[in-house]
Amino acid sequence: MTKTPITNAVNPPPTELQIKTEIMFANISNHWKLHKLQKKKKTFLNKLKPSLKRNKNMKASHHPLFHKILQQLKIHNIQNKKLLIAVSGGIDSISLLDLMTEVSRPLKLKLNMAHIHHGKTKSPYRNQTQIFVHCLAEGLNLPFFSNKPTENNKNSERELRKIRYKYLHQWMKKSQSDYLVLAHTSDDLLETRLIRLIRGTGKDGVQAMRFLNQPLLRPLLFFTKSEIKKYALFRKLQWVEDPTNIQTKTLRNWMRHKWLKELEQKQKGSFKNLALSLERLSDINEEEDSSIITSKGLDRKKMLELSYYNQKKWVARYMRKSQLKNYGSSHIQEILKYLHHKNKNQKIHLLGKIWIFTPSFLKISSRKN
Repeated sequence: MTKTPITNAVNPPPTELQIKTEIMFANISNHWKLHKLQKKKKTFLNKLKPSLKRNKNMKASHHPLFHKILQQLKIHNIQNKKLLIAVSGGIDSISLLDLMTEVSRPLKLKLNMAHIHHGKTKSPYRNQTQIFVHCLAEGLNLPFFSNKPTENNKNSERELRKIRYKYLHQWMKKSQSDYLVLAHTSDDLLETRLIRLIRGTGKDGVQAMRFLNQPLLRPLLFFTKSEIKKYALFRKLQWVEDPTNIQTKTLRNWMRHKWLKELEQKQKGSFKNLALSLERLSDINEEEDSSIITSKGLDRKKMLELSYYNQKKWVARYMRKSQLKNYGSSHIQEILKYLHHKNKNQKIHLLGKIWIFTPSFLKISSRKN
């Protein structure tokens, strides 16, 4: 097998002996586990390939997540592009990697992988995880980017985030990628919104994350961690459990493992209702911006800044304002497909009207079809 290209890697491609040695710690550590790994490198790599032949019932295309993500990527015209996928080794990023590998074929995507080593600690976890993700990249024959670990491991959550994005944007440039793909879920979105509310925020803070915020792409943003876990188990994926995720020193972890769980126990359905309420608050803020719908039509630039959820709502609102009847979800999705199309100047016929797309606006022509 061809060696995977590496940039700023701490180690060369691991040997069979290294793999055997490095994986053995999973049998003696009580703090984390590496799921179902084989000691021999050949078996190890073959078992980790998402393209490995599985039971027909376990194909990604047999799971609803695959089709939902494929549809959204098509709507946003994410085709024939280069992507850099950030892979921590956890269940969310491993599921993301598997899904993106599967949709890369019909969408003709070229994938690269990146992993951030957050610094040396007494625990072997970070070194082991780097090797684990590296082996995934080698097994998939994908270019792999990682950093050399440093001694400084006492950075705050905010500082670590800055370090991550610094490396990731550097690797985006080196790999000439069009998008940086992140594994944020709807749970992460809720936590981020709550943290920003606690610290004090305005309109932009409530909105927090978007499915596409060039060059950031978050394909899992509309799915819960529970849905992601079901997909990972369905596909029989292997992932790494981060021992720090169960610690409650940080506000996010405390909120995730204690406050939100206790709130759900106290008031059943509160997690879902809280997420929905914050989404509505975000939508209310965007509704206040009357400049999205103008006399010229829908402002294309402002539409592209919205979440996919709110793009659908604004298109529907524009259709109602234009007194269109008998429109449905398929019509709205067709409009969004052209909204994100690389060709900015187009005319289409839909619902008995002529829709005109320009770089600045999209509008319904006064002429009849």
